Amino acid sequence: AFYTSPVVIRAMHQALDRLGVPEDALVLEPGCGVGNFMLPGRRYIGVEKDAISGRIARALHPDADIRIQDFQDTRLPQLDAVIG
Repeated sequence: AFYTSPVVIRAMHQALDRLGVPEDALVLEPGCGVGNFMLPGRRYIGVEKDAISGRIARALHPDADIRIQDFQDTRLPQLDAVIG
């Protein structure tokens, strides 16, 4: 598994802010791993195929909608942004 550097994650969230994505936006993280991209302030749907990583993400981010399944099987609502 590869986990993105926190510096890169912060920069990507700053880009969402510059693009005008509101703080209460619904954001998809399509390969969420343990949820490192799920910073406070936004609402998240995380999709993770690996059951162990998905369960860790659920524990670390109890307010997020973490789906442990293949991304191709995921039904999604309308989203405001995608990050990952």
